[in-house]
Amino acid sequence: MEALKKSVNLGKENYGTLLATGFTGMLLSWIGIILCGIGFVATAPFFAVVMYSAYCACVGRPVQR
Repeated sequence: MEALKKSVNLGKENYGTLLATGFTGMLLSWIGIILCGIGFVATAPFFAVVMYSAYCACVGRPVQR
């Protein structure tokens, strides 16, 4: 239950950043699907990396390389 509360608080504190990141990733995925037909396969890993980076930035942890 504590992890859920922390997650909700993190989302509230960084709502704009997470919303913009999610929207941008979704937009790129849709463009890939429309242009290539199978663009989701190419953009899904990219979207996962972008969301991981946004999470690390919100939490304050360095991105592992």
